[in-house]
Amino acid sequence: MESVVGKRVDKERISFSLDAIRENSNPVIFFTESWIPILRMVLTFLSSQADVSAMGNQLADEGEILALASKVGALIHVSRESSESLFQPFSKLVTDR
Repeated sequence: MESVVGKRVDKERISFSLDAIRENSNPVIFFTESWIPILRMVLTFLSSQADVSAMGNQLADEGEILALASKVGALIHVSRESSESLFQPFSKLVTDR
């Protein structure tokens, strides 16, 4: 999540900000729509990294999961640097205070 929002966050306290909740009549739909572009990018990348014939084994192997997580973090970091507009709207909605 830190890669997505562009700052360190406390994983025990992270949430959507009260301002973001108050400003939207249907926050669940709003937050879902805000997350979709990032989720689409991550899932597209993961599908290109997965070996479909061995996917079950890959997802059961903690080492494989950590390796994929590292690659996703790097992808998000690079994407954030080149395309702030994809991440900025969602990042403004998140707080850990």
